[in-house]
Amino acid sequence: MLSFQTKYSDTLPALVAISITGLTSMVCVIALAVYQLDSLLKKERYATVKSQVMTAKQLVHITMQHSLHSDPADIKSEVLNMLDKLRYPDDGYFWILDKQGIMLMHPFSKGIVGSSTLDLQDIDGKLFVHDMLVTAESGGGFVTYSWLKPGGKTHFSKIAYVTPIDEWGWVLGSGSYIDDLQSATESEVYRNSAVSLMLLAINVLVLLLVSRKFINRFHFCAIKDELSGLLNRRYLNEISAKVMANAQTNNRSISLLFFDIDLFKSINDKYGHHAGDLVLSQLGSIVKEFTRMNDLSFRYGGEEFVLIYEGDVHEAERFANDLRQYIEKSAFDLGIAQIQLTVSIGVATNQSHETHSIKDLIFRADAAMYQAKAAGRNCIRVYS
Repeated sequence: MLSFQTKYSDTLPALVAISITGLTSMVCVIALAVYQLDSLLKKERYATVKSQVMTAKQLVHITMQHSLHSDPADIKSEVLNMLDKLRYPDDGYFWILDKQGIMLMHPFSKGIVGSSTLDLQDIDGKLFVHDMLVTAESGGGFVTYSWLKPGGKTHFSKIAYVTPIDEWGWVLGSGSYIDDLQSATESEVYRNSAVSLMLLAINVLVLLLVSRKFINRFHFCAIKDELSGLLNRRYLNEISAKVMANAQTNNRSISLLFFDIDLFKSINDKYGHHAGDLVLSQLGSIVKEFTRMNDLSFRYGGEEFVLIYEGDVHEAERFANDLRQYIEKSAFDLGIAQIQLTVSIGVATNQSHETHSIKDLIFRADAAMYQAKAAGRNCIRVYS
């Protein structure tokens, strides 16, 4: 019975909805985080270029302070040699111009050292050295232009940070190629995105497992009759079409037993409604024991019960008789007394080649049950 109930439980749409909602929300969060991370990494790279230039400027000032009594020309030569050899991560390097645009030091463009660079243009015709001098004159900042990579023949977009060294009339600068920035940024973004997606997958898996557990529990509570412990009438209506479709697909006969407790009103009248509830609960336990794995049992309403039995009319009739006899021989404990009771059962069958609905079978089995009542109760009648 449990597997049959699980088979027809409509929890999959709810799980899919929860998964899609959770997945969509998390993807949006990750996308926002990736966008913010990308922006932060670019800002960090820009800040790194500026920080390296300002650190080199500080080294120049320290060298000046420790060489106050030395020849200024020797100090400048020492600083130029130091900065010519100085490197920072990602092959970063420095260059120095004077304020007239003369290149004083460049580790990878020795041919222009000592020459004016004011007429230098990038591939787009931009006089970028002029922009550097103007930016340095205003206190320092970033300049963008295109330039060859060391040892290369292709121009790439580049950012440079320049700052003045006013004591010597120098402009100190360093830069980074934008595609290198993007490459470094993308690697960071991809790495963090991969970690985020892995966490997302784990989160969705846990969400599915937890959701399935609780949705199945809530669904079972919604389809269960609390008094008898059997399934309720609402669930019978919900799965009727699926039961018939499954029977037709597998070419199997479906029988329906409709039964109620004989003279149930007299039990309530004599012992009270609490005693009637105890009878319904204990009868539900008996019916549940008789319900096979592929069968379904319901409390239809009041003292009426329905059992959907997978089998033909002869098998169903034998099964109904076994159930009837077992109930007749059972003692029902009311606390203040023990009683015996009987049931009247009607049986209707849908053969594998027929197309009756569960509703039709209930109508027929109900009619057969009233024939059993008319025949003296505690018996079985088959609809024909």
